[in-house]
Amino acid sequence: MHGRVGQKITARDVVGLHPISENPTPWMIGHLVPVPSETGASDGDYEDVYIIARYRVLLTEAEYKRILAHMRYKQGHSPLWHAVLYNCNRFVGEIAEYMGLRAPANSLLMPKDYINSMRALNGGRNQLSGPVREASSARSQEPKEAAVSSPSPKPRQAATSRPQHASAVRPQPVVQQPAQSGSYAGVQ
Repeated sequence: MHGRVGQKITARDVVGLHPISENPTPWMIGHLVPVPSETGASDGDYEDVYIIARYRVLLTEAEYKRILAHMRYKQGHSPLWHAVLYNCNRFVGEIAEYMGLRAPANSLLMPKDYINSMRALNGGRNQLSGPVREASSARSQEPKEAAVSSPSPKPRQAATSRPQHASAVRPQPVVQQPAQSGSYAGVQ
């Protein structure tokens, strides 16, 4: 998910990759052959109880706008989903790499491990370019963030639970330090 720190998250703030249906059949078939995908919110993406891993990076307003444009581009060019060839982890990894971060080479990790590995690969770095504070336009300097999160599946009937995924980008509350108060935010 992405947006200003503390903002209410809506489906439009979610950028992720998953099979096009909440039905478990495409999830199962997608382990064998590519299936149609969508790149927005899925069940449980912005419910804290289902988030199993987080890694956030603060962004300047200019960085946020550039990265948001890239995420919107990726949403408009939705590829097929395949559990091995192109999954939610790889999709998130490509966005992180576009941001200038390192992403794990192995997209077959469990989503929680993928996100935690990404944090470790980047030394826990929580800023893309460091704090930037302009004297003008206090409103444009409010914190923004995009955060890669790893939701766990929302409970359903045992036979139809969908797999965990790490494709959501989710804002989380941030205790801003004075030097960061003009920052926007990036991967979590």
